Amino acid sequence: MCVPRVDEFAWLMQELRVSLFAQELKTPVIVSVKRLEKMLAGIRVSFVLEGDCAYNPAHAFIAPVLLERGAVKRFQEIPVTMSHSEYRFSITIKSDDLAVVNCLRSLAQHSQQKGNKRIPWGGTKDIDWKRDNHLVTFRFTTPEYREGFITHAKRLLPQELWSIAGKSDNDPASRQT
Repeated sequence: MCVPRVDEFAWLMQELRVSLFAQELKTPVIVSVKRLEKMLAGIRVSFVLEGDCAYNPAHAFIAPVLLERGAVKRFQEIPVTMSHSEYRFSITIKSDDLAVVNCLRSLAQHSQQKGNKRIPWGGTKDIDWKRDNHLVTFRFTTPEYREGFITHAKRLLPQELWSIAGKSDNDPASRQT
């Protein structure tokens, strides 16, 4: 459950304000921007990956204070509402070489620049690759990310070891079990 973590984060934000602007008052706990960044990262992961947190507008004050101090800029780019259905720009690759498939998984993660970088290669486990006759499908949130993936693959991997078997602009990812 994420609400206690968000509430604790909000409380620690207030403590950080005290430690920065009224140091003579002292705080009951040690608090730092780095610690809050780490905590916010965990909360964001819960929002994006686990889906166990409901958005609460009461917590909207948190990010501006950290951003004002120059912290957590990288978390701004992770949309909290991103879902599997937004990963709909797919490319299906045929390769008989499992090492190439492993490289493609890494390239997919690298090419998806925002959001959950693991969703693009979901459903490409070795068992899925074998079941699907050496086909794997990667899904991205934009056609540009997909094209970047293809460009990297062409540049880094011998083309005789893989080929494009299909492309779609409406093939959404589904949660993996």
